[in-house]
Amino acid sequence: MTDCQQEEESLGFMANVTTGARPIIGFVRGPFENEHELFPLPLLQDEFRVVLTHTHKLPGRHEFEKQRTMCLGSIMERVPKVRRAYRWFIDGLLGDGSYLMNFERLVRGSQVIDVAEQFRMMSFQAARYALKAKIPLIVTVYENTPFYREENPRTQRIKRFVAQAASAFIAKTNQIRDSLMAEGVPRDRIYVIYNGLDTQGFSPKESDDALRARYRLAPSDQVVLYVGKLLWQKGAEDLLRSFRAVVGSEVTKESPYKLLIIGAGKEQGRLRRLVSAFGIEGMVRIAAPVPFGTMPEIYHLADIVVVPSKPYREGQEQEARVLREAMACGKAMVITDCGGNAEIAGPAALKCAPADHPAIAHALQLLLSNLALRKELGQKARARILHDFDVRTTARDLRIAYREVLSGSASRV
Repeated sequence: MTDCQQEEESLGFMANVTTGARPIIGFVRGPFENEHELFPLPLLQDEFRVVLTHTHKLPGRHEFEKQRTMCLGSIMERVPKVRRAYRWFIDGLLGDGSYLMNFERLVRGSQVIDVAEQFRMMSFQAARYALKAKIPLIVTVYENTPFYREENPRTQRIKRFVAQAASAFIAKTNQIRDSLMAEGVPRDRIYVIYNGLDTQGFSPKESDDALRARYRLAPSDQVVLYVGKLLWQKGAEDLLRSFRAVVGSEVTKESPYKLLIIGAGKEQGRLRRLVSAFGIEGMVRIAAPVPFGTMPEIYHLADIVVVPSKPYREGQEQEARVLREAMACGKAMVITDCGGNAEIAGPAALKCAPADHPAIAHALQLLLSNLALRKELGQKARARILHDFDVRTTARDLRIAYREVLSGSASRV
């Protein structure tokens, strides 16, 4: 594109803004689309034309424009002989495999690009295009570890290039804002906008008897629920050890209770072996993940939801969506103070240090034996979600950010 063509296109963008045509937001997520991040987009369509660029198949419930492409990583995954080798090659040479095919064609016409994370190849593509087309770039950030991946010189250069090209950043928690500031991003370029939730779809309801029967839960059982990937850093093993400490305790003898684990991952075999070693097969259910649309019914089974994340070598929990979903369903919660968990939960959960098995066990005992406290925490959780994390709140904040970036007044105070 020549300088003259760029100037004509930029003038066209400004004409759209001033004449009332909806500005186009190129919402670039590639292989990293997040269900909760998509909820507010239909609420913006009256003012903005939001177009999602993604790589995975999405359910049809999302009522906004979508365009699907492929990324380098997904292409390499399809070649069995290089499936293992490509990760080492791409991570070392490019930083990651999120390079999107036909990127410029997909985002051409956008007045703003909103891309996820600084360190990805698709972010580099977005920054390069934004500079070329002379349009604003917003970088939405979930990573809360300062200088993340900067041991790779290639990734370090990508992050710096993207940061310099960005007009504004959207941090998903205050902790992430502080991480960006530690990397040198000025505070006045950062919006803190939490992910919103469909608080009608996720709301307090009675559990379904048929679903209880499917998981072999008796009507009188109190249910402790874990939902998530079965990975070391998610802490399911810590929850299992803490639950074993609860079994047989004097505090919980009066009422039957079960632990329901919904998830899959490389720790699944180890968890099953521990259940057997602990002799608690009759008290623990480990079941496969369910479709996203079924998740509210899973939370309705629970009396207590536990989010036991812990830090790991590469980082820590960012903002667990399970936490917000369970809070919206009015559930009492036990969480570990890891990453953004404590910030999201506020006073609506019992908090423990990561991997502190006695503390987690004590919190479980307290809630299993105290119905009034469970109700109190559940009500606080629901009220907090409605006030700070409803999808309409997120849509309002995104609307403000997009308006200010388009008008060139994106500085925050």
